[in-house]
Amino acid sequence: MRNAHIGLLSLSRLLAAAWLILGVGSAVAADPPKTFAEGTYYEVRTTEKSAEPEIELFFSFWCGHCFSLQEQFGTVAQHFLRTGKVRFLHLPVGILGGEMAVQSQYAFVVAGLHGVQRDFIKQMFDIIHVQNRIPEDHGEFVRMFAAFGVPEETFEQEYNSFLVKAQVARIDRLTDELKVEAVPEIVVNAKYAVNMSKLETVQDLIDVIEYLLTLP
Repeated sequence: MRNAHIGLLSLSRLLAAAWLILGVGSAVAADPPKTFAEGTYYEVRTTEKSAEPEIELFFSFWCGHCFSLQEQFGTVAQHFLRTGKVRFLHLPVGILGGEMAVQSQYAFVVAGLHGVQRDFIKQMFDIIHVQNRIPEDHGEFVRMFAAFGVPEETFEQEYNSFLVKAQVARIDRLTDELKVEAVPEIVVNAKYAVNMSKLETVQDLIDVIEYLLTLP
């Protein structure tokens, strides 16, 4: 797995973040091109795509841009989830943040078992980017889930279960196979990585994703 500089966005990615923040408020957006050229709007990362249509958002709780772009990515997610035909997956990488980042991956998967993943994401971003601190230890996750209504014994059993370990391993494997070297990163069908620096608005991002969903 590529550890070097993950999360340190290049200048183009910083610019991409800027348009996502500013582009939503644009009064008029230029019509997007009918098709999107490989190498300009997207990259092919693997030879085979996922069995079912899906959008993968790779992110880190320790990533400031991932935190600041939650609303924009939420707009994209809701657009596709409304169709009922495409999955939108949040995939936290475990490289940034040391051991606590790895533990947050496990806790994230457990949150999914109880339908509180959105609450978990919100609370993790709040702790790190609003309160300006990091989770102190494993006990903080235990207390967090107790507040979600998940008893400590249940949380620990699931946290250490084969199912959760397998899901975290899958996230790590996809991060490696799809050559995710910076976050946030959007990949379509576990094959096509969006080059956000070439886009101007959130609608452009939606248009590119819709196009990529049609590719073999």
